[in-house]
Amino acid sequence: MYMIAILDVNKVPLPRYVAEDLDRIPVVAGLKCRSADCVAPSDVSVLSNTVGELTKRLENMEARVLRRLSELETFPPLSSTSTTSIPAATNKMPAPSAVSNTGTKPNDVTVSKSWAEQATELSTAGMRPSVRLRGKCQTNTVKAVPRRLTCFVGRLASDVTEEGLTSLLIEQGVLDAQCKKIIPRNGRTFNTLAFRVSCSAAFESVFYNESSWPEGAELRDWVFL
Repeated sequence: MYMIAILDVNKVPLPRYVAEDLDRIPVVAGLKCRSADCVAPSDVSVLSNTVGELTKRLENMEARVLRRLSELETFPPLSSTSTTSIPAATNKMPAPSAVSNTGTKPNDVTVSKSWAEQATELSTAGMRPSVRLRGKCQTNTVKAVPRRLTCFVGRLASDVTEEGLTSLLIEQGVLDAQCKKIIPRNGRTFNTLAFRVSCSAAFESVFYNESSWPEGAELRDWVFL
């Protein structure tokens, strides 16, 4: 390096080296040629063929897209006058046609509904149409089966039996109580028992009375699917 520095200070010309065969020089990544002389004719032909092939592919793709578009059906644009507004759905229920025995107005019927009617509405809300009326005609030709009050009774001790629960309800005044123990599915076990309890609507005041059930028991409306 010291010798090169002395030659550079004294302006001594140094020999220049050139490559006689450019094909023997390895290609360096990122090195750009300053003139077109460094590009071999074979590289130019390969590049030209590649560009020509890509051009043909683009032309074929354009032709297929245009042909597909021409095959599609054209629909007329929708105008603002052709659209119809859809009324919003409402959850309003028709007002009952009957009034309560106390002589209240039709709008106040919901306040005087019995426990049985309220339980029926909760269990059937959004699932089946509401009951318009219940027949009272007494005839021997056509008989009807009155709907029974049905509830899910849970949080009972593990030693409670169907007979024991039925006897308790009969003592409380529910004379036609029917109790059915609910068996958990898939072999599951719980620390408490649950029952399906039903009775006629004539005992609704006793059936929905908190004093008729053991302390801590929970009643829920039975939903028929």
